[in-house]
Amino acid sequence: MESDLASPLGRDGLKNALWALGWSQAEFAERIGVHENTVSKWMVGKTRIPTPVDAYINLVLGLKIQTDTLSPHRKRSAYRARKKEQK
Repeated sequence: MESDLASPLGRDGLKNALWALGWSQAEFAERIGVHENTVSKWMVGKTRIPTPVDAYINLVLGLKIQTDTLSPHRKRSAYRARKKEQK
């Protein structure tokens, strides 16, 4: 049954999350290291979205929301800080 395959995020939540992040199914699959068909199965409810994937999407969405609400000055500062960490 579909309800047995539901995750906290759910298939509609995944679809909306990818849209909000501007990611295609292929981009998302590449980011998390799974085949695009796996993401497609999650999107149509054929298989359950694993808990770690659910947590990852929620984390990334939370960071996007925080970044989107920063003032332009704070966005630049956050960007510079991330660049320093990557070096």
